[in-house]
Amino acid sequence: HKDFRDLHLPSGPEAARGILVHRVIELWEKGAGGDDPDVLFDAQLEQTQTILRADPTRAHFADLKSTMLFGDWLELRAVAKAKCRRRSTPQNKMLEETGAPIQSTGKSNVGVEVGLISDSLRLSGRADRVRQTSPGSFVVLDYKTGDVLKEDGTIKEESVFQIQCYGMMLLERYPEAEIRLVIDNGEEHAVPFGKRERIDIAQQIDEIVGKLPSGVESSAESLASPGVSCVNCPVRHI
Repeated sequence: HKDFRDLHLPSGPEAARGILVHRVIELWEKGAGGDDPDVLFDAQLEQTQTILRADPTRAHFADLKSTMLFGDWLELRAVAKAKCRRRSTPQNKMLEETGAPIQSTGKSNVGVEVGLISDSLRLSGRADRVRQTSPGSFVVLDYKTGDVLKEDGTIKEESVFQIQCYGMMLLERYPEAEIRLVIDNGEEHAVPFGKRERIDIAQQIDEIVGKLPSGVESSAESLASPGVSCVNCPVRHI
């Protein structure tokens, strides 16, 4: 019997591209990717495509460059390079804005690709980056490679919901912490996470998981409503 955290649907090309960019940034910040983000990007692209080709459920989009218009692919590559350059030059230790080394608060609590789990909320996820700016203060960053803004310039609700869920999971571990949420799509966008937002997001989470009784396996047929709208669905698999 698998834990709910281990159950995943096959991902699509958009997720694969996002993982590629996240991996490039992760290696750059760890100082494990050399000194040229272009070379790092090419190496990780080849590795990612090798993994995709070996997966029968994803082999059909292994050539990631062909899943986008050429101009969009060049932009994706430029965004990844810019995010590397905007952060400190590669080092073996990450430094915060204060110039002090990050203080570890336990296993995988800060750094890149940070796993987060909340038993009370029945959630698990992986934040792109969690920074500790001072004792008791954290910043959660979510890197986005796609369009995260609506026509009016505000952040799309599904992106806000995702990063606020990360914030709630981190808050469960550090109830007294000051937590800031930032979505980075080439520019940093602050996401509100005050008392009111925390109450609202807790209610939204409760409404969603309430449809999934704890310890009971629910069939996809009883939950999903597949159709044409799935093509542009903003909700990603967990």
